[in-house]
Amino acid sequence: MLRLGIKEFFRRIYTNIFTALQLAVVFLILLSIVSSVQSRIKLYMPVKDYLEGDGVYSIGLSINNNIVNENDMKKEYPEVESVLCSYTPNASFSSGYDDGKFISYTDEIINMYAPELKTGKWFSQYDLSGDTVYGIANYGSGIALNDTIKITSVTYDQKSDPTFTHPIEKNCNVKIIGILDEKAQVFGADTYLTENDDYRNLYCNYDDSSKPLLLLSQSQLSRNGIEYTINQNKQIIRYKNGLSDEQIKNINKKFNSIGYITLDKFKSASKLYVYEQIIKLLPLLICIVLLVIVSTVSISALNVKGGLRTYSIFYVCGSNRAQCLGVCLVNSILTAAMAVVISIVVMNIGSLSGLLVGTVIKTSIIGIFACAAAFIIQIVCSMIMPVSLMSKGTLNDNLSSNE
Repeated sequence: MLRLGIKEFFRRIYTNIFTALQLAVVFLILLSIVSSVQSRIKLYMPVKDYLEGDGVYSIGLSINNNIVNENDMKKEYPEVESVLCSYTPNASFSSGYDDGKFISYTDEIINMYAPELKTGKWFSQYDLSGDTVYGIANYGSGIALNDTIKITSVTYDQKSDPTFTHPIEKNCNVKIIGILDEKAQVFGADTYLTENDDYRNLYCNYDDSSKPLLLLSQSQLSRNGIEYTINQNKQIIRYKNGLSDEQIKNINKKFNSIGYITLDKFKSASKLYVYEQIIKLLPLLICIVLLVIVSTVSISALNVKGGLRTYSIFYVCGSNRAQCLGVCLVNSILTAAMAVVISIVVMNIGSLSGLLVGTVIKTSIIGIFACAAAFIIQIVCSMIMPVSLMSKGTLNDNLSSNE
């Protein structure tokens, strides 16, 4: 059966090449659609769980001078369960980089989201418990991978030095382990809040190459004695479960001075954008499925109709109906496999030639699953007409049909 299927595949090679090219186009379109959807929800998935429950989306965590981090917020306001925000280290570049900007992340944020890197690796791929302090620099800053950057922190002991005349200076060497991609979306770098904000505004493309940006690990800085303050950028403040409407209303009033959007409203705006993007691509996906089904059934009908005499000869020579269908199945699998090879070659050519640069088209696990589903649909549909046509009459009767 396998040998006859291979022989049948080469006997109808031109028709099979046409079918394979058509299916390869379907694979490439599916990869494009999946990539488009993933690019639209990529920034949503890391923060999705943080949008559940009551709370506020705000800009600027500091309500008074006593609050400089998440723990201070929880002490000041027992209703607060968690705060998702970035921090600003009390540090500066020792030399060579004027007006640089620093953003530090907790381990939670480091594990939650990793921006696109031009070179190097993200913090989560390193052991952050060691003595070496790691950093990620922005694209175009002049800082290169594996560089060592010296930063300086200046603090004062308010008790022994109330006039702030004796600064305490601490130096720290930072090893650069990654360079951000030119269009990387950095969490906690946006500083403007509007009523129309959604999850996308939690991120920002930092493209000011005149002011270097250095991303750091908050836990590493703390171990080296470098202090930090809350970042006046976007934050999600989530309340504890079980609060009454009156309690939520009262604590919301306390955030009026810094501006906020209720978390429920922010979550609705975020989900609405995601759903709109998916719905836009849904008709195209349905058309692709219909194209695969209709074209595959039609081509299979022509192939089998023209090959009934051949299958009848197989039957007379000792093959049963199931074995004849097996020949069709082998032919269909080989055709679909050819489509896979063609699509892989096209994707590799696109990547190596730079045609895919600037696009969101990428091979992903979900994209592979989508193509696998199309592969299976192709095989199933290619067997519908052979089963139908061969069951209408005996293969002996079909022996007299013209091929």
